[in-house]
Amino acid sequence: FLPGLAISNYTRAYVTAVIYRLERCDPADVTALTKFTAGLSGASVGGGGWSDALRFHVVLSELFPEPAPTSSAIQAKLDGFYMAPGESLYFAQAAASWPVYPRDAHVGAFAVSSVPMLMLNGTLDPATAPPVAAPFGSHFTAPGQHFVMVERATHSVMFSNACAAGIAKAFLLDPKQALDTSCASATPAVDFKGSNKLNTYFWGR
Repeated sequence: FLPGLAISNYTRAYVTAVIYRLERCDPADVTALTKFTAGLSGASVGGGGWSDALRFHVVLSELFPEPAPTSSAIQAKLDGFYMAPGESLYFAQAAASWPVYPRDAHVGAFAVSSVPMLMLNGTLDPATAPPVAAPFGSHFTAPGQHFVMVERATHSVMFSNACAAGIAKAFLLDPKQALDTSCASATPAVDFKGSNKLNTYFWGR
C-alpha cells in the first residue's frame, strides 16, 4: 500500500501522515485511514488493456529468478519493512504452478542499438529505483542516447514532472540535438502539505 502511494507524485505527500496514523491508531485514526483507503481505491486508474495474467506470464517466464525463491524466503526479506514490494511474494506463490514459456538468449541481455533514446528516471521512484535503472544509462551511450536522473521525481516522471516533460519535448523535436538537462538536478523538494483538493478528497477536510 505504501509503495503505491510513493509511486505517484500526487499521493507520496501522504506517506508520512499514513504512517503516523498507523503508529498511533486511535479510533479517529481508524476512521480517517478507512476513508483514505476508500478514496484511494476510487481514485485509481485501471482497465483499458491491463492484464494481470499477461503480467504474471511475462514476469515469471522472463524476469523472475530461476530457480524461483520460495514464498518463505521472500517473506523473510519483506519482514520488518514499512515499504516493501509485496508483489514479489505473489509471484513466488504462483511460480511453482505457472506454465512459463522457455527462456531464450535475449532474456537478461541488452539490445544493441544506435538509435537516439531518451531515458528518464526519478531518484525517488520505488518501481524503477536508481540502482535498477542506472545500468541502462551505462549501456546506451551512443550519440543521441541520453539517460537522465530527475532529482526527487517519482514514477511516470515525464507525466508528473515539468522538468522531465520539457526535456522530453526538446528531444522529440530534435532527437540528435544536445539536451539541456540542468533542471533535472534542481527539482523542488517534496511538499508534505499535499493539496487542498486532495486533502478534502482523502481526509474529508
